Amino acid sequence: MVSRKDLLIELLWATYEAKGNPDIVYPLLQAEINKLDDMFVEALHIWAEVTLEELEEEEKQSVAIDIGDFSNLIRDFPSGNRGINLEIAIAGYEIVQTIFSREKFSRTWATVKNNLGLAYIYRIRGKKKENIEVAIFAHKEALEVYDCEAFPQDWAMTQANLGLAYTNRIEGKKAENLEIAISACQAALELRSLHSSPKSWAGTQNNLGNAYQKRIRGDQAHNIELAISAYQAALEVLSCEAFPKEWAMTQNNLGLAYQNRIIGEKEDNIEVAISAFKLALKIYTQEAFPQEWAMTQGNLGNAYKDRIIGEKEDNIEVAISAFKLALKIYTQEAFPQEWAMTQGNLGNAYQNRIIGEKEKNIEAAVSAFKLILKIYTREAFPQDYVDTLFNLSLAYRNVDRFLDAYNTLQTAIETVESLRVEIVSGDQTKQKFAEEASKSYWFMVLSCLDLDKFDEAFEYVERSKNRNLVEQILECDRSTIFPPEVAKQLEQLCNKIASVQQQIQSGTVENYQELAEYLQQLLQQRNDLQNRYLPVGSDFKLKQIQASLDKKTAIIEWYITPEEIV
Repeated sequence: MVSRKDLLIELLWATYEAKGNPDIVYPLLQAEINKLDDMFVEALHIWAEVTLEELEEEEKQSVAIDIGDFSNLIRDFPSGNRGINLEIAIAGYEIVQTIFSREKFSRTWATVKNNLGLAYIYRIRGKKKENIEVAIFAHKEALEVYDCEAFPQDWAMTQANLGLAYTNRIEGKKAENLEIAISACQAALELRSLHSSPKSWAGTQNNLGNAYQKRIRGDQAHNIELAISAYQAALEVLSCEAFPKEWAMTQNNLGLAYQNRIIGEKEDNIEVAISAFKLALKIYTQEAFPQEWAMTQGNLGNAYKDRIIGEKEDNIEVAISAFKLALKIYTQEAFPQEWAMTQGNLGNAYQNRIIGEKEKNIEAAVSAFKLILKIYTREAFPQDYVDTLFNLSLAYRNVDRFLDAYNTLQTAIETVESLRVEIVSGDQTKQKFAEEASKSYWFMVLSCLDLDKFDEAFEYVERSKNRNLVEQILECDRSTIFPPEVAKQLEQLCNKIASVQQQIQSGTVENYQELAEYLQQLLQQRNDLQNRYLPVGSDFKLKQIQASLDKKTAIIEWYITPEEIV
């Protein structure tokens, strides 16, 4: 039996002789795929530490180059466990960068930094937020060496990778990150031409399309059209036969763009999206690309859930099947956020299901939404938490469980009113959170009426309006409403709240419960201080208004909900 150490030596030798040719190295990896595990990573570290120490400088550099070439191969190896393949690649790059210093081997050092950054962009283990920051830092380090004039192609390559990293960045303001991503990709395309480096050009077009599709600034319809144009340009180069993985990725991205397209007939756009996802799945099989397969199955499910052409009941059945397939890979342990998102999609599909007994379908939806709340907690993902509670309340109302709907919406609104303006993920997130909050108030008014809680219905109407008023006042006129010392105190509290929320949302803290409790204390302090000078919003009570009216005065109130005017 071949040991992991012997396998490593064999692979490095094959990489050297084959000059990094995957057609020679990949069969060796495939034959011993069960040995590509954490013990292999450890074997790589131990062998490199012992072996490199004993070699002369030139030999040491030669072996380090082989390790770097092997890391490139294992990073892109299509079989085995994607997560462990990337860990092996990262271990290799980290070893190589100890041999080539920036001072003596600046270009090689920069190449290793770029490769390391790319591995961290795709890394599965660890926290995505932190991995992307490592990637950005590594690419920026490489660009300190890769001068545009001296190393134009290297510079363009790193700019394209930096654009990819900023597209996926979690830290900072999303709108700004995407503008940086677009600029980086456009800069790369100034040097990457279709004729001189077609594959690289196509890859950068794909990255540019991703950034435009997610773009917040500018006209959304136009941004999506720019994304579609970029993907279509990439597909002129990326054929299924020559570049199967890249072709499948671009087809999936094109499908997403058409699914979100604003221009054109929606039913036609969804059909194009479905076709693109199905094409991607010809390459993205469960065996070869499990994570990509699950992602595309989820996208296909969403397309069928929204499909207009065909029988609705059949489309929803296809959607449910696709989400269930995706959950074979997206487990709670391995992919918690993807698992939660897919459970949410599954819950929505069951809620709209036509085939089967309505009560059983709703129970399946309720079960899915409740599962999500294990991941989408109030502290870590407040927007998703409120959104899930809203969907759960709708499920309850669909089977006339009005009290359950009322209690669920009450929790959602308590969250909305406690958080107000301290969502820290950027303007788009705040806007979406505000939209979800409005829906919660709408349906809370209806739930109160369902339960004959007429006074509470009136109060929630006023709280909904006052909430928007309070947020606008706090956004624009904080300094005129509060005394200077109070305004300063409020600013300090808001900064603390934002800092604690960022720590919780990073998912890396060990004292999660303590931070969650501390956050609630800060929120309460902030709300108490604001309500002392701005006593509206959640403190509104109908009896306060009634007490100020005489017996001849009546209050007439109407409220527009998605279902009716009440």
